[in-house]
Amino acid sequence: MLWFVISFEKTIIYMSLFITLLVVTLIFSGIELNLQNVALILSLNYEPRNELESFALLFTFFLELSPIMAFVEVRTLSLEERAVKLANRLRNHIILVGCGHLGRRIIDRLLKMGLQFSLIVLPKDRDSNETVVKLLRDGIPIIFGHATMEDTLLKAGIMNAKAIIIAINNDSVNMVIAEKAKKLNPRIKTVVRIFNGSLARLAQQSGYADEVLSTTAISVDTYIVGAFLNVTQEIRTPIAIKVTDKVWFLGTKVKEIEERSGVKILAIRRDNKWLRVKDETKLKLGDTVFICREPENIRKLIESKK
Repeated sequence: MLWFVISFEKTIIYMSLFITLLVVTLIFSGIELNLQNVALILSLNYEPRNELESFALLFTFFLELSPIMAFVEVRTLSLEERAVKLANRLRNHIILVGCGHLGRRIIDRLLKMGLQFSLIVLPKDRDSNETVVKLLRDGIPIIFGHATMEDTLLKAGIMNAKAIIIAINNDSVNMVIAEKAKKLNPRIKTVVRIFNGSLARLAQQSGYADEVLSTTAISVDTYIVGAFLNVTQEIRTPIAIKVTDKVWFLGTKVKEIEERSGVKILAIRRDNKWLRVKDETKLKLGDTVFICREPENIRKLIESKK
């Protein structure tokens, strides 16, 4: 469907160009624009009397070929060129940087949730990363390049993106990417993977990283508990969400949140105290809410509006 839209837009551009050239040529050629002459010109049966009239017929020929020209141009684009065009048509999407172990899991979730995203990977991943090859064939907008380069971020649609998730295994590079992203689009939310604890604090203080997450820190307690008890992964790990003035569920009752999104609120922490979750409990600014969810429910939670 998207390629049909792009082909249609290209057709309109070509037709507009050739119509303009045709009209200008006809005006200066002195052809009498009666119904008979117009029909002859459009059917390419008009016999030109001078060079301008010959050009008029030529522009008419190209005008009638415009749909085919547009179709051929779109169809002959390489997969990478198509990916750039797709990325630049996205709005309020997510940019994901990296397609390693964590990146692949994030991609899987984004696809299940039906959220639009573009992916930035290194040029070497074009041939060595099976996931990248498959996604490119499936029409996912993948940009090959270094995310530290402004041009790469622009190709990924940074100016219209809602958030960028930086998930590569290099703390310093991750910070550089976050800084570049914020400078290009100050409104974008940056989620940065950081392993080094000291660097994580600096990242938050810099203002370039809105969310700093460490998969190591998140999982460390699970490893310790696993040394003594049987840890299960059958149930999804709860997500802790901070209630800010930007979320729709501020001041909303637990029951309404659960009904609208389908998530299950497991616990609420307020002023360093655990609250007993009740249907009528309203979330306040600064609360931390722990939710259990499925991918489709998360999408409802983040896309619902006040």
